[in-house]
Amino acid sequence: MSRLEALFLLAQRNGTDPAATAWEALSADGLALSRDGTRLDGEEANLAELRARFDRFARLRLPTLRCLGVA
Repeated sequence: MSRLEALFLLAQRNGTDPAATAWEALSADGLALSRDGTRLDGEEANLAELRARFDRFARLRLPTLRCLGVA
């Protein structure tokens, strides 16, 4: 499981917005996401990408993690 996936799970357990929770942690470490090899600048662009990544995670990975008892 990636750090991002772990942050998404933590947010769900805490009842917080997964994208906002992940961005808070990543930005606190001075990190930003990239898409198609280009670093995303600013909070808005990173949050939009995190929301898209969470949607994919929720559709593709979360069901398996639930079956394994991880989520």
